[in-house]
Amino acid sequence: GKITPLTNTAELDESSPSMSNDQSRLAYVADGSVYVAGGGNKIKLFPKKLSAYIEVRWAPEDKLLVTVQEKRKSYIAEIDPADPYFVDRLTYSENKVILHNPVISPDGRNLVYLSEKGGNTELVIADRYGNSSRILSFGDNVIYSDSSTIVYSREFNARPHLFFTTESGIELEAIIPDKINNSGFFIHSISTYTPYLIYPKNPEESGIEGDLEGKEAQPAGAPNIRKGYRLSKNYPNPFNPVTTIQFEILFSKIVRLEILNIRGQLIRTLVDELKAPGRYTVEFNAGGFSSGVYLYKLIAGEFTQTRKMVLMK
Repeated sequence: GKITPLTNTAELDESSPSMSNDQSRLAYVADGSVYVAGGGNKIKLFPKKLSAYIEVRWAPEDKLLVTVQEKRKSYIAEIDPADPYFVDRLTYSENKVILHNPVISPDGRNLVYLSEKGGNTELVIADRYGNSSRILSFGDNVIYSDSSTIVYSREFNARPHLFFTTESGIELEAIIPDKINNSGFFIHSISTYTPYLIYPKNPEESGIEGDLEGKEAQPAGAPNIRKGYRLSKNYPNPFNPVTTIQFEILFSKIVRLEILNIRGQLIRTLVDELKAPGRYTVEFNAGGFSSGVYLYKLIAGEFTQTRKMVLMK
């Protein structure tokens, strides 16, 4: 179709642009300032001294949601283009913490943004004015698909995934295949998106080995939901007397890792605590146990998975 240039691409920063709700105005960031163009006019919003605007999005009531950077700190603010000299600060800044990708829910009740610190990017939700903030998950590239569903991306097990969560933190996973026509791809940004789920036909396609115990039953014709956990094969196997067990979790849960005998009786608990999303490695020392087949079982919420290992002395 027809392509209509809206601005000079040479001045456009990668983190923008954003169209107003009625599609009549374009807001974008260039050289640390925010520009608003529409109706043949263009205005420029300057940040205060030693600051820079690095992101902009339209919020309800036709206001601008901006990310402001001050040296190694950043915060989120709101600006009314009709009164651009007043900047309403919504969050406070911390040293070496970068806030970005802010979005306000379509109903105007909540503010969601990403907080990057210590190598982790946390998905944070707060009220409309940045108060009572709490962490929802870990991820990147956040957007609302409706007034209560938040969509974001995360790379897991070397694969890009889309996720969606309710504002209360109930999360489900939308699986995105890592190959299209034999070409790899990664998720770099998300626009307005209505979530749907794709479940692979067999466990091997999903990257999950072993049984799928704990997977929820689904009605015929409905997509299946895979919980975001993985229990890997122990290494070495057979072993004597030490082996390594690795598991991955995508959502914060109380996690138990148990060692069972072949009759399914519990003989040792290796992990029993709240774990943040991530990959974990645990060593099991079977000194004092006799040779034979043992089981190790991961329990995280409703998810369980069991594998076999062989102790050979």
